Amino acid sequence: KYPINVIDSDKDVAKQVIPKEYLCPLSNLIMDDPVIALNRITYDRSSIINQYQNIPNYSSLLIDGNLRFYADYGLRQNIQKFLKKSK
Repeated sequence: KYPINVIDSDKDVAKQVIPKEYLCPLSNLIMDDPVIALNRITYDRSSIINQYQNIPNYSSLLIDGNLRFYADYGLRQNIQKFLKKSK
């Protein structure tokens, strides 16, 4: 778990501990649209689209040269519930 100060201030989250799994490993921000990459790591969709080349061995995230990932609807729902409770 991470303290609140690791995310940006435009997310109206009360001062509390944010579960680590809610934070994108690339941006360190709460994910808006979590997706599971082929390396089985969950990232925020916009972060992985813009920063996938910064991931070691990023070619393993590609199929036929295209970035592939799958929406993580369960995690997205949990994050949304967390943010609603935090207001």
